[in-house]
Amino acid sequence: MTDTDNYQFIIVLIILIIVMVGFSMGLYTIIRNINHPLLSLHEISNDKSSDQSPNETLHFPADGNWHNIISNLSGLTCLQIIATANGRKGLGKHSIINAQALNAFGKGKITINQTFYGRMRWTRLSLRWKRNKLNYSLQIKTRHDYGDASYIQVFLKKLYQSEQTSQI
Repeated sequence: MTDTDNYQFIIVLIILIIVMVGFSMGLYTIIRNINHPLLSLHEISNDKSSDQSPNETLHFPADGNWHNIISNLSGLTCLQIIATANGRKGLGKHSIINAQALNAFGKGKITINQTFYGRMRWTRLSLRWKRNKLNYSLQIKTRHDYGDASYIQVFLKKLYQSEQTSQI
């Protein structure tokens, strides 16, 4: 094989790879990324549901009592919650959770990833579904009082909320 044959083989191989990948990802995306290789996945994606910005940011006192994050829900609900609680500087009371809360007509499940710093497990945050006869709400609390000027900051994102209001 001559050098010309090697170059032609490499060019054909590159074209085949681009065509094969182009069918699965979209040729436009590949060509766009050749000039901008550092584009984030969010910028490349055509799916607008991947937006990670929260719908609401809420604040509650870190006093050890239950507080409604969202209430008067019915039907099917899927929420993403990121919450932090910080005590006064120097007290060593800190907690953060990333949770997904699902509920179907009052029967709910909450999946939590959590870490905390402080004495034992008292510095942790807790989430629960609270059900009434016709609706339900999501609540949060610290496991004990963090002290004055301490608060829980909640970033809430509604991933899904059905319009259906009657039980199946």
